[in-house]
Amino acid sequence: MRKIRLYIIFYGIVLCISVMGIIIGVGFAKIQELHPEYLSIGIVKGIIVFGVALWLSMCLHEITHAVAYRLQGIAIRLIYLFPVCLIKEARRYKISVALNLQLGFGGIVIPQISSVLDEKEYNTLREKISISVISASIFSALLGILFLLLVSFTIRHIKYDVCSYYFIFCIAMVFWSVYINITSILNLGSIVGDYIGAKKLKTDEVYSLVQIYNYFLLQDNILKENVRTTQSFLIERMRQCVETLTLDINAPTMNFLLADAFLYEMIMKPKCYSSVLADPENLNSIIYNIQERIPFEIYSCFCCHAIIYLNLIGDSEEALMLWEKYSERITKTKSGIYRFKQTEMAVYKRTTNVCELNEKIELSSMDSLLSKLPNYYDDEKIINNFLIVNPLC
Repeated sequence: MRKIRLYIIFYGIVLCISVMGIIIGVGFAKIQELHPEYLSIGIVKGIIVFGVALWLSMCLHEITHAVAYRLQGIAIRLIYLFPVCLIKEARRYKISVALNLQLGFGGIVIPQISSVLDEKEYNTLREKISISVISASIFSALLGILFLLLVSFTIRHIKYDVCSYYFIFCIAMVFWSVYINITSILNLGSIVGDYIGAKKLKTDEVYSLVQIYNYFLLQDNILKENVRTTQSFLIERMRQCVETLTLDINAPTMNFLLADAFLYEMIMKPKCYSSVLADPENLNSIIYNIQERIPFEIYSCFCCHAIIYLNLIGDSEEALMLWEKYSERITKTKSGIYRFKQTEMAVYKRTTNVCELNEKIELSSMDSLLSKLPNYYDDEKIINNFLIVNPLC
C-alpha cells in the first residue's frame, strides 16, 4: 500500500510540473503575440533576470524566518542564502561558501535554541518556531500579490527599453510566491512544507520533538553537554514519547526519526534507557518490518544505532545476530557506508584506525553545508572514540 501511495505521489508531482510547464509555455506564447515588448529582452538576459529575481525572493523568504526568530528573542545559529553561509560562533558571525545539492537554489535558517527546562518552556519554544516557520510563507504570498498588482497596473507606464526587464522580474517574484506556497502544503513523511510544519509544531508531539532535537544537535558543545547531563527535560520527553510510539510497517516516518534520535542519545549517554528499544526481539521485529519500506535507506541509520546500542548495554550476541541478519540491507550511500563501518567496529570489536574513520564521517546529504559548523562532527567522534578497542592513533 505504501509503495502504491509513493508512486501516486511521485507521478502526481510529475503531472503537476508538466501542467505548470504547459500553462507557462502557453502563457508566454500568448504574451509574445499580444505584447512582444514584454519579452524583447531575449533568452539569455531573460534567464539571468529571472534567476536574480528568484534568488532575491529566496533571500527575502529566509531572512523573514530569521527576523521572526529575532523578534521573539531567539538568536540565529546559522543562515544559508545560496551560496553564502553565515554561522554564529562566540557571539560573532563568520562567512563561508557552501554548495548544497539537496537545498539547490534555496536556503535554510537554524535558530540558536537554549536549554528547555520544563513544560512551559517547551511549549513556548514550539510556539515560537511555529510562528517563524509560517511567517516566511505568508510574507512570500504577500510579496507575490504585490508584484502581481505591480505588473498588472504599472507596466504600461514603464519605459519601453526597460519594460521587458521589469516584466520578467515581476513574473519571477510571482512564480516564487506560487511555488513556495504550493510546497508549503506538502506532507510527505519526512518532507513537510511550512504551513503543515507550523500546524504540526502546535499539534504533533513527535514532529515537534524531532524538529527541536535536530536544532539541538547543531548547537555548541557546551549547551549540548548541559542538556545531556543537568538539564535533561528534552531527552526525558523524548524517552516518554518513544515508549508509546508505534514502530511497525505502517508507522509514520517521523516515529522512526524520533526513535533513532533517542537511540543516538542512549549511545551518547548509556545511562538513558528505553524498554522498547532495548529488547532484541522487539528490535528484530521492527527492523524486519521496515526493511520492506521504500526507501529503506531512511531507516538504515535507525538499524545501525539500534545494534550499536544493544552492544553497548551488554547484549553483544543479540547485536551480532541482528547485524549479520540485516547488514546487507544497509544502504550504500556515503552516509550508509560510514554507518556500516561504525557498526562493524562496535559489533566485531576490531582494531581500527579511529582517526581515519573520523576523517571520513558522512551523516547526511546536508553535510556539505552543516559541516561548516566547527563542532558538527564532534558527537560522532566521541562515539567512535569510545567504541574503538585499541585506537591506533
